Amino acid sequence: MTEITHHSQMSQDLFADYMLNSNEGYFVDVGCYEPKFISNTYMLEQKGFQGLLLDVDPKWIKMAQEERSAKAVQVDLMANNFTDVLLDNECPKLIDYLDLDIDDGTLKVLIDIDFDVFTFKVITMEHDYYANKNDNDRSAMRNILQSNGYKLVCADVGNNSGPQEDWYIHPSHIDQSRWEHVVCSDLKHTEVRKLMGIIDERLNWG
Repeated sequence: MTEITHHSQMSQDLFADYMLNSNEGYFVDVGCYEPKFISNTYMLEQKGFQGLLLDVDPKWIKMAQEERSAKAVQVDLMANNFTDVLLDNECPKLIDYLDLDIDDGTLKVLIDIDFDVFTFKVITMEHDYYANKNDNDRSAMRNILQSNGYKLVCADVGNNSGPQEDWYIHPSHIDQSRWEHVVCSDLKHTEVRKLMGIIDERLNWG
């Protein structure tokens, strides 16, 4: 039996797995990058999840089609509406995990979401504040999600470079007992692991 281990650069898959606490579900990985190396969804796939992998780079999509069981689609989300892409690929209306990592395009993707159509149980989202110091975009991203009922559990998750990500849950679908003791701000991802009771200091990259 193949050992299932985490692959994320910054423990995103550990957060999603902990909050969902399931061996089945559906994910959408936006900006999926390499199929396995620092993937935020490969561990869930190994556990039994299905999903959709999206990237603008045909190289990563070709590799994903060869190495992953999830559907992999090349798409430029700066030129296409994200909700339309989800509908075109027949994604379930309740998606267990959304991973957003497309640099400057993240805000546009959030604006595209029709929250009356799609709901996400868990979201990890890169805002890259450490690099761009753009609080306007970060605040806009937070306002969109929080105004649509999402709880910001871990704000400004980072590594040695500084704050890079925000992690959310939807409180209608994740029990409070799973997330209330994990609420934090401006912690390294390895410290967030400890809040979840995960004793694993292995790093995949940074």
